[in-house]
Amino acid sequence: MPDAVWLSIWTVSVPLLIAALHRFIRRFLRRPVDMAERATLGFALASVALMAVLPAPYLLVASAVLHAIALGITFYLRSIFIRDRHYTTPGRFATLYLAMCLTAALALHDAAFLYLDPTPIGMQLGQFMPLVFMFITGWLVVVQLTTALARQEALAGRMKGRVIERTRALRRTALKLEQSERETLVAQERQPIMMDLHDGVGGHLVNVVATIRQTDAPDPDLRDMLEEAQTDLGLMVDSLHVKGDVVALLAALRARLEPILQRQGLCFDWHVDEAPRMTDAGPGANINLLRIVQEFVTNTLKHSGARQIRVETGPRHVALVNDGRGYDTAAPAPRGYGVASQRRRAKAIGASIRITSGDQGTALRLEWPG
Repeated sequence: MPDAVWLSIWTVSVPLLIAALHRFIRRFLRRPVDMAERATLGFALASVALMAVLPAPYLLVASAVLHAIALGITFYLRSIFIRDRHYTTPGRFATLYLAMCLTAALALHDAAFLYLDPTPIGMQLGQFMPLVFMFITGWLVVVQLTTALARQEALAGRMKGRVIERTRALRRTALKLEQSERETLVAQERQPIMMDLHDGVGGHLVNVVATIRQTDAPDPDLRDMLEEAQTDLGLMVDSLHVKGDVVALLAALRARLEPILQRQGLCFDWHVDEAPRMTDAGPGANINLLRIVQEFVTNTLKHSGARQIRVETGPRHVALVNDGRGYDTAAPAPRGYGVASQRRRAKAIGASIRITSGDQGTALRLEWPG
């Protein structure tokens, strides 16, 4: 093969190698194509065209010019690589930077071999530049691949953990739904029974109370007991219709107790605004809340001589306060106050209960956690 052809092939291999190196660096750093990359590729293609059409006497000069430009581009690539080094790890940056420096050194070596006379170096090393470039870039690609696989495995592990967690959450949700369905079925079965009790037994109680009131000498104790039974029956029915709405439950209780309290000279002072919602919205929780309030009202009627019961609600609490005689809360609860029952019912609805009493009256406060 003529020397001119070898010179042309060797000359264009350098711009092509630099264009490939530039493209590899940009993709390795995950950077988009820019004008500099397009210019490098254009320079490589122009070098091929130029060496293909130039006459043989001008090839050596053209080769020197093209290699000088390629060397300048190499130093430019090194500068932008240093600028964008934060897009990769320090180890990969050092490896690729070393490859670029070695490529530039080999280019300078061969330039001295080719263009200086006499030649100070006895062997060209440019043929090793593609091998060095391929070895280092191949090593970086393998490192990148193994890193990506490790990340994928870690991601798969995290996703597996999330799937297991979500599966457990779905199972818990399914159990809650199943429990809720069972409670709904039980409530649906209870509701006709309670309505029959309300309409049947409740109607009889109303008739008996009305008859006692019309007698010439009514027995007040018997009347009160019958009215309490009628109220209890009504509260049980009310507990079936309200889904954890504290305000609605208190309003139903007020409607049933207020006529009785008025005959006893006792009234409600109502301050109901925002009210908590119980976590358990079933009939059992409703009746527990109603019984706590009912017990406080009953104790107020029987033991305190109060004239007023203040009812107050907030986002997380229900408070009841009367203005009657208090008792020593540090001592064992007086018999008939039902304090133990109130505490047990408060725990059942997920609330804490605090009872304070003194000369200014007695207060009960139910508090739900935030």
